[in-house]
Amino acid sequence: MCSAALLIGSDVLSREQLAPQKHAELLLPMIDELLAEAGFDLTALDAIAFGQGPGSFMGLRIGVGVVQGLAYGADKPVIPVSSLQTLAQQAYQVQGMTRVVAGLDARMQAIYWGAYELDTHQLMQPVQPDALAKPSELEFLNSGSFSAAGPAWKIYAAEQPLIFETSYPELYPVASAMLPLAAFKFRHNQSISPLLAEPCYLRDQVVSRSL
Repeated sequence: MCSAALLIGSDVLSREQLAPQKHAELLLPMIDELLAEAGFDLTALDAIAFGQGPGSFMGLRIGVGVVQGLAYGADKPVIPVSSLQTLAQQAYQVQGMTRVVAGLDARMQAIYWGAYELDTHQLMQPVQPDALAKPSELEFLNSGSFSAAGPAWKIYAAEQPLIFETSYPELYPVASAMLPLAAFKFRHNQSISPLLAEPCYLRDQVVSRSL
């Protein structure tokens, strides 16, 4: 899912397209369209948020590279946001889900996953840090009353005996769902220099079972 969104006060403009391996050609035109629609240029922005992962290596590198280029050019800070947290926020905004296990395909028979719960600010916050696991390693998730969001749960349905209250495998992380998370971080001085922007791959980490 390639997407971009612009937050102006409480108004949101967005573009999104499910287009595997076309992010490099789609992302900058999407951003240009949003700025033109709003009548702004990059210098009018307060900050630029980006999905730091976990996710595909190439997709994350494209996203981080574009954000760094824009932020350096406009002299703006950046705000990293977990792609799984964004997916959980999307599940809340679209389906009203308040306890979510977000899952993305990590390839090589593995899942990027994280568990999230709605807080008093109407934001999905982690109750289990983002992690990487084999589908068979996630059976312990049956102990919680969570809903599932993200394509991984459909892709690996035959390999993980999980029981969720509801499941929405058609949901993906999108920029419009990232905006409230990024805005909260910005208000709480959690933006960073574009020099420090980097992807989160999780490939060298092991799954935690503390949920």
